[in-house]
Amino acid sequence: MSAEEGRAVQTPTGGFDLSGFKGLRLAENSPAIGAGTSQMRDYDYKAQNDAAWPLEKDFFENDLDADKPMDIGVHQKSSQKEVEPQPDPELDAWKSLLKMAVDEADRLHDETDWSHVHPSVINFFNESLEEARNLLNSDSATKEELQEAWQNLTRAIQMIGFTADKTELEALVKEAEAIDLNTIVDGPAKEAFIKALADAKAVLDNPDALDETSIIPALNALKEAMGALETKPEPTLDTTLLELLLETGMEARENPDKYTSASHAAFAEYYDKAKGILDNAESQEEIDTAVSTLHQYWLNLCLLADEELISSLMDTLSVLEELEPRALKLGMAEPFRLLVTDAKAWLEADEKEQTTGLNLLTAMEGMIEDLEKPAEDKPEPEKPDTKPEVKPDPEEGTKPEIKEPVVVPETEKAAEKKTNSTTKSVKTAASLQADLLLGLAAAGLAGLGLLKARKNRK
Repeated sequence: MSAEEGRAVQTPTGGFDLSGFKGLRLAENSPAIGAGTSQMRDYDYKAQNDAAWPLEKDFFENDLDADKPMDIGVHQKSSQKEVEPQPDPELDAWKSLLKMAVDEADRLHDETDWSHVHPSVINFFNESLEEARNLLNSDSATKEELQEAWQNLTRAIQMIGFTADKTELEALVKEAEAIDLNTIVDGPAKEAFIKALADAKAVLDNPDALDETSIIPALNALKEAMGALETKPEPTLDTTLLELLLETGMEARENPDKYTSASHAAFAEYYDKAKGILDNAESQEEIDTAVSTLHQYWLNLCLLADEELISSLMDTLSVLEELEPRALKLGMAEPFRLLVTDAKAWLEADEKEQTTGLNLLTAMEGMIEDLEKPAEDKPEPEKPDTKPEVKPDPEEGTKPEIKEPVVVPETEKAAEKKTNSTTKSVKTAASLQADLLLGLAAAGLAGLGLLKARKNRK
């Protein structure tokens, strides 16, 4: 269709009877309003449409405006009141949220003790609050601006509520410092731990590190580094001797009636402690100390005397007491008295130590032996009234007179020794006599040799 033809043609109707649509208009807030084309738009067949302009009415007899896009469908009549722009629900929602955040910020502003808040947090809070107020008072604020302002202000409020508590970090640093690095396997994990510990200590020492952006990362990094540490394997401990002592000493531990109460109590206490050391020892030195200590407590156990020892000591004490007159006569009264007193005290004791009883029994038997030994009468040698006669040297050709040695008869021992100790070797009278005869014979031979030598010289 040419442009000229277009001017001559009325607005097409497509063959529809439009009489029933006359005077209709679009509903208010309809999305079709202004959604059509305009006269100024460049498109195909624009020349033909240009030929139809300027039309003042559409085929619904509604007014047309060449400067504005047409509506899709029925156009609003020019006589109708101009439609006011409708509010955006999402925009209104962000305004409401921002208003709530501003109200809370105003409350915190009046009630917060700002002396405990870091200066950087205070600045961020004030800036966010001022920006939010400006947007609430602006008619041109977009929902994106409102959303960003709300996020900044709520974050500022949260930072004010955050207390810079370094207690947990301090406790973790203290725990980390107690780790003996000599027990940790060398490698990247150990190096990462050393760095994390240094960083955590730097946060503790930094007075400006008061928010979660510095404290929390340091805390988490140190936790992770500690968890990645690998401990060196413990050296193998030699517990053979300790196990042997515990196994062998079990009978003594379970039979306290065989020992004095004090010695068994001390042994039992350390025996139980040694069992714990065996299960939890961390060094060989600890094991070795337990072995030597338990062995010493075992040696210190004092056995209680049995009935046989008690009976023997009582019988021996009776025999000893009968020899008291003999002890007085021989000047042994004091040792006799002391020994008898000790023996009686041992017999009267509630707990009679076996070692002490054996010592007393041996001492009493020795004293009985000494007291029952007969006294030996030794006559004093006679003193000569005159000087011994000096004989002249024998003349030559004569032999010196040799007297036969006097044989001393062998004496018998007066009594047989009564003792349980080792028998002592004693020279008898016969052996002494034999030694004497041998001496005299040797002297005689020596005298003959001397005389022969003198004769040869003459």
